[in-house]
Amino acid sequence: MSSKVRCFDGLIMLSGIVAGIAAFFIGISVTYDVVARSVFGATTNWVTDVNTYIVAFITFVGAAYAQREGAHVGVDIVTTRLPPKLRGLALSVSNVIVVLVVGLLLWLGCEQWLEMWVSGEQSAGMFTVPLWIPFSSLPIGMLLLLAVQLRSTFRCWLAPSGQN
Repeated sequence: MSSKVRCFDGLIMLSGIVAGIAAFFIGISVTYDVVARSVFGATTNWVTDVNTYIVAFITFVGAAYAQREGAHVGVDIVTTRLPPKLRGLALSVSNVIVVLVVGLLLWLGCEQWLEMWVSGEQSAGMFTVPLWIPFSSLPIGMLLLLAVQLRSTFRCWLAPSGQN
């Protein structure tokens, strides 16, 4: 395995680890919020704002790791009943569709990020954050997901017949 492939795999693994840590932080912060409100009567307005951005981060940046690990939901009730050649064709078509959709999301995410960068728009929540910062998770995540999906698609095309 080349050093570029190992580096790429390490980057995807890192995205999964960071998304997992972020999910753990959400659990801790929500628990803190509930205890603070219930036991001490204190309000913690920051929890909702921060966790909203973190959920978006987990969704987009963690998608590449989930795809590589085969953790996305798949419905194969039809494809498992197809003969191997048709199954391979259906998989190829679905892979191309996924590449196109993720490519479109990457394009639109970059446009949206650039708009936020140029406009300098700020969040309206408790924290004033330049919106390009939380919006950066969409193009970054879609770039990683596109790379993982392209790799998966090429592997599918290069696999010997019947191993798709």
